[in-house]
Amino acid sequence: MSISDARLKEINIGQKLITYSEVVNKLGFTELSGGIKRRADNLVNSKYRILVIGEFKRGKSTLLNALLGTDILPAKMAPCTAIPTVITYAKEPRAIVKFNNKFVEYSLDEFKNKYQLQASEDFSNSALQKDRFDKISSATICYPLDILKNGVDIIDSPGLAESPIRTARTIKALQQVDAVLFVLDATQLLTTDELSFIDNRLIKQGIRNLFFVINKWNKVKEDGLSKQSIQKDYNDLNERIDSYLTPRLGGLETNRIFRVNALGSLKNKLNNNDDLHENGIIDLESS
Repeated sequence: MSISDARLKEINIGQKLITYSEVVNKLGFTELSGGIKRRADNLVNSKYRILVIGEFKRGKSTLLNALLGTDILPAKMAPCTAIPTVITYAKEPRAIVKFNNKFVEYSLDEFKNKYQLQASEDFSNSALQKDRFDKISSATICYPLDILKNGVDIIDSPGLAESPIRTARTIKALQQVDAVLFVLDATQLLTTDELSFIDNRLIKQGIRNLFFVINKWNKVKEDGLSKQSIQKDYNDLNERIDSYLTPRLGGLETNRIFRVNALGSLKNKLNNNDDLHENGIIDLESS
């Protein structure tokens, strides 16, 4: 099948799904109808949406910056992503924020300064019902990159288990995506909360296009005391991956688990260093 044939097939399926969603809506299943309609729109418009999720300090925004090859997303030691942010293709870089039905355009620097979290907002009070981002409907970063030009939208998300408000925003975003990239930390691989989220929020909810990115893979070597201890640490990590992650991929583990050094990859790209293979980012991009 040629690319043009596949594209026509996508459009045909999308149009049929739109009709089906209208029937489902008339039967009173509004939420289900909305999900079908969103999937149909993505097919017709040839969009594939990937949500990047993970707990605080796992390196989500650094990973995205490494994939994009530029430092356009805020990434620091304190939580900084407050709202799911769609990264999509456009010829001119800019950010667009939607407040209900009103759109406001910003430069990328203005967006980072205005809409990243400040240290004073690093709260986890479960009783808090809203924050200063509560009235924002959506945020979009437009950027002229090939990975986006090919019809892929990548969504940065707030950290899980860092704030109940922002976690809820990430969970809501799960309903609107085609794939999930779950970012883990090699130095503290798979907490109880992470495993619970994978099982109860992803697998049980029918998320099948699931990928795991194990960031900071380089730290095992950098923090090791000897060749023997480093090898043992890597063996233990790989055994844990085989025991806990591989079975959760339903037999689709090929090219779905990636060991990367996001910060090293970003530095290499920013410095025009071609030596990217050792940091694992090339394999992830290809997949």
